[in-house]
Amino acid sequence: MDRAGHPGGGHRSWIVRSGSGRADRRRRRHHDGAHQGTHTALGSTRTDWNILAIIAGSVGLGAIVVNSGLADDISHAILHLSNASTAAVVLAIAVGTTVQTYVVTNAAAAAILTPVGLSVAMTSGLNPVLVLALIGTCISFTFLNPFSHQSNLMVMKPGGYSATMFVRFGIPLTIASVTAAVIVGWALLVP
Repeated sequence: MDRAGHPGGGHRSWIVRSGSGRADRRRRRHHDGAHQGTHTALGSTRTDWNILAIIAGSVGLGAIVVNSGLADDISHAILHLSNASTAAVVLAIAVGTTVQTYVVTNAAAAAILTPVGLSVAMTSGLNPVLVLALIGTCISFTFLNPFSHQSNLMVMKPGGYSATMFVRFGIPLTIASVTAAVIVGWALLVP
């Protein structure tokens, strides 16, 4: 075995034995570059513990909201503000979910708003699957804040993006997305 752990002398000993001509140097350089690329690719797969901590903490936050009774309070407030209008309920859920996603991560927003959506659906007689689909869609509108979603954090530094770039491009994208979600949600939930 050679120093790199290759059996039978490895690729390096073959290159050295074959001579020192220009073609051999090219082969050696090409092979060493490919070998180093493998190490780089393996090195980039390390775990980002900050992102895992954000996800784990968000699930605990959702449990606290449910156990404290805050979920019921939020659902009663949505129903009171909407005045039993399906369009207003859809608008309140879509806007509220989108805003909630910018305050906490989307995983935390899903954990908090799932029981709220179920309560709103049961009280107002709406289809709970469609209400949860609306919430699930709107928690993905994490275009304004780089800290709202794990993928935003993962691409921010390598892509050279700043928080102001997220805001500049996120505002029109969020407005268009919420508008589309409200229109589709209202069309599906109207009896």
